Amino acid sequence: MAGLSEAVVEIDQDLFYTFLLDAGDLAETGGIALASPILGAPVPATAEAGSAPLTVNLPGTGYLEGLARVTFGGQAIASTWVSSSVMRITVDPTKVEEAGTAEIRVWHSGLKSGPQTFTFTDPAE
Repeated sequence: MAGLSEAVVEIDQDLFYTFLLDAGDLAETGGIALASPILGAPVPATAEAGSAPLTVNLPGTGYLEGLARVTFGGQAIASTWVSSSVMRITVDPTKVEEAGTAEIRVWHSGLKSGPQTFTFTDPAE
């Protein structure tokens, strides 16, 4: 099994799944194949630095209820699973003082989506 690495995911205290991960980001367990989630462009994709917190929808595919998580700017962020094609986060621009970007990813079971970008614009003068 060259090129494969193992990841064990605890579903609850009595149920564990073992995934074999390959370079194509496809995991298999007991004949069930899991693919990486696919993240589309966030809606909205921009906010003014220093503005009020806002809800951001993350459209895509392959979001698994109870397993899908979101990283924002490389850090885990609280998220809500809406459906297999929508995750939701709250972004707090009040903590951002200047223009810039943050990378967003959705992941589950050791598999992650490609990145999307959220942009913070300069505060209004």
